[in-house]
Amino acid sequence: MSSLTFITGTLAELLSETHNLLSSFSNIFRIDNPKSIPFIPLFHIPYLFHTKENMRIQALNAIISLINENILLAQSQKFPIFLLLLFVLRNDISSSIHLHILHHSLPSLISPKDPIITAKVLKVTMELIQDKEINKDTRLKAVGIRVLYKVWERQRRCWRSLRFILSNWVNNRKLNNSQIVDTKSERFEVEVAVLTTIR
Repeated sequence: MSSLTFITGTLAELLSETHNLLSSFSNIFRIDNPKSIPFIPLFHIPYLFHTKENMRIQALNAIISLINENILLAQSQKFPIFLLLLFVLRNDISSSIHLHILHHSLPSLISPKDPIITAKVLKVTMELIQDKEINKDTRLKAVGIRVLYKVWERQRRCWRSLRFILSNWVNNRKLNNSQIVDTKSERFEVEVAVLTTIR
């Protein structure tokens, strides 16, 4: 179902070529021109829908680096970029793009002086970890724990959430200490994620 809503093929290439057209106006849209600052990320957004995966990853990196390098962009564009990342996360069929957004793009939006975006990213991360079945371990939970650690590295106030997840794991581990864990199981991946985070 998600592949039907994602832009691919000819339309994706048309959007990518839009970047080349806009680039021809580079004298107007320069990074040192304050009037052009809000439009600068728009040059890279068409590439998020490119057919080639590496082009989409480069576009993600370019957008995030622009946001982090410019204070005015960070103030005005972080929340729209956050929503854009969620859209791509939901509609892109590539697991590499999903992992790149979760491990790199979303944590990179966080800064100590921006509690709103921190709260939004933290909410997305905690939803990956906290399944409806509390004791159920999934590969998504393992990814979520690694993302939560990266979020904590950028915003130390997230320590309470990280501590909660780690202490829950420790308590569950004590209860199931006698069980042998299959190295190919979801539970093993969660254990590796938690242990590397603790280390």
